[in-house]
Amino acid sequence: MPRLDAVVIKGTHNLGVPCLVLKAILRAPLLESFRLAEPLVRQEFLGSDDLQFQITPSLRHFSYINTDYYRLHPRRSQVEVHLVQAVLEEASDSLETLILPSEPTLSFDRFAWRSWRALRVLSLTGERPSQIPGQPLISTLSHMRCLRTLVLDFASRHGAVPEPIWPAELDGDFPWPDLQFLSIAFPHPDDQIYSHLPPSVSALRLCCWPRHYIHQSWPELRTSAVLRWDSPVLGASELQRILQRCASPHLYELDIEYKCDGEEMRLLAVLPRAFPYLTSFTLYRYRMSDAHIVDVAGLARILAAFKRLRVLRVHLDFVSQPHPLFTVHSPASLSRMREAFAKYADIFASALAESARVVCFLDRQTAYNKWYPFRIVADSGDHRTAQLDWSVAEEYGIRFVVLLLSTSLASLM
Repeated sequence: MPRLDAVVIKGTHNLGVPCLVLKAILRAPLLESFRLAEPLVRQEFLGSDDLQFQITPSLRHFSYINTDYYRLHPRRSQVEVHLVQAVLEEASDSLETLILPSEPTLSFDRFAWRSWRALRVLSLTGERPSQIPGQPLISTLSHMRCLRTLVLDFASRHGAVPEPIWPAELDGDFPWPDLQFLSIAFPHPDDQIYSHLPPSVSALRLCCWPRHYIHQSWPELRTSAVLRWDSPVLGASELQRILQRCASPHLYELDIEYKCDGEEMRLLAVLPRAFPYLTSFTLYRYRMSDAHIVDVAGLARILAAFKRLRVLRVHLDFVSQPHPLFTVHSPASLSRMREAFAKYADIFASALAESARVVCFLDRQTAYNKWYPFRIVADSGDHRTAQLDWSVAEEYGIRFVVLLLSTSLASLM
């Protein structure tokens, strides 16, 4: 394969990739891009020689997205560990994109003491790797001066003490001056990273991983309990403490997740003033345990202050929404859900600023999520309503069907 420069592997039905094939691909002299969207080769009958990988010096983009995040035994395989180690050690100078499940990296010290002079995209998803003792995470990753995208979506271990990326006692400059997209799962309210974001940041995602609603009613919750994962979703007041410190006047995309605690409206009122140029807003909010009614009209009125907003995606935790355990909703429940979405879409359409074009509601299902996209239209009298229109997905770059644990940077769900 002397001219091979890009490889994408998917659709193997979890059969894995033979080591000989994997080794041959990664040694190809002109290979620049490798993307694997399947579990790696199974470990049966592998010898020690099978675990030695050589990485071509031409490799610029390496993406390994293991979709089986709930696997129990093993959480990482020896093949994964050796492959990731080879990539980190041999390709750190050439890589521009690095997307990995976090488990095979074992420890953040594998990222330290290397230049990473070309790295633009770093995405780590899964359980948090071990941290270098006494060294904050922002110091460990500070060598990556050219980063444009940083995704640190780590599950929360039960009983673990949350650690800020940038602790309050640490002085210094923001190490990624050209950062454009930042995603942090379970953000720490006192993390100083949010006070130092550069003006270049245009997209921000502060959410749970996995999403909090999976811990509420998802069948994998039992597995999460075995893994000792929990979901300490922030309250609205805690999230407000973070967002009001963000000096990101040119933020265009925002994705947040929180539980109501009596300060929700104050949080939402802060956002239009802090981010006046926002064009895309994704909001996951969870009711207080004793609340059964969602004030959709009140939410719509306060979000009307976003004068440039074009796309709004909301999960409002309706009591009446069908349970996601049913892969296919019954015709009656599906009809009621669509009627409710249409009613609430009209409320948003009539209240939002004239810039608004699309409002989407989340339908939770067992294998994937589906956004119901409503196009906002105005009649001759300038009365604005909403119409379900699946064609808006392509027009506005909306992925209306997204895998539950997708880590694709394109979906930004």
